[in-house]
Amino acid sequence: MGKTPVEKPAAKAAKAGAEISELTKKLVLTGADIVRIGDDAELLVGGKNYNTAIISQVEGIRAPEFRAISSQAFHILLDETRVNASLVRATVDKEYNRIDWNDPEINKDSEFLQKFVRNLAKEIRAQASAKPGETQIKLRTFVNNVVEGFATSPEGIDQLRKALGAGAGGHPVRGTAQGSGRMRARRLPLHLQGSGRGRRARGRALLRRR
Repeated sequence: MGKTPVEKPAAKAAKAGAEISELTKKLVLTGADIVRIGDDAELLVGGKNYNTAIISQVEGIRAPEFRAISSQAFHILLDETRVNASLVRATVDKEYNRIDWNDPEINKDSEFLQKFVRNLAKEIRAQASAKPGETQIKLRTFVNNVVEGFATSPEGIDQLRKALGAGAGGHPVRGTAQGSGRMRARRLPLHLQGSGRGRRARGRALLRRR
């Protein structure tokens, strides 16, 4: 009887690496997939999903079965979605300026921002449908431009911080965005906090395709 050929360590490692590489391309990952990928999976599914998958491997601990949407889906959305940048900016500015963010009734409504964003999205889609021939750019490019605009304007960020610090109920209030010539309401994302150099690095890392 012939001997069963033994797979060489290098070939075995290469095969395992190829399998993991294929897993990272999936848009929906199971807990088992996350564990198989290893530490890099945290970048794909976030800390909560990653930790839940790891905990499920501990003997005696029952963790729920689940599936997680990979950040690859986010990148696909950024690259395949196109937006009318001038329309989005003009509509957002108009609607933000229309609202008194210090109004007590607005600050009492915990779902106001959610409803506001959804209604704003409907308005932008309706206007975009009525102007199909206008120039559109990738969503990734649009978001990068917005992030870069914040990250390279420390003075504007400082003004926004002061304005947001005066807000009530967690809602943003009016602050002057440098170079806009108009009053805008903004909430600072975490990756835009800190030094100017740090904000630029974190902003680019957030949007860079792995």
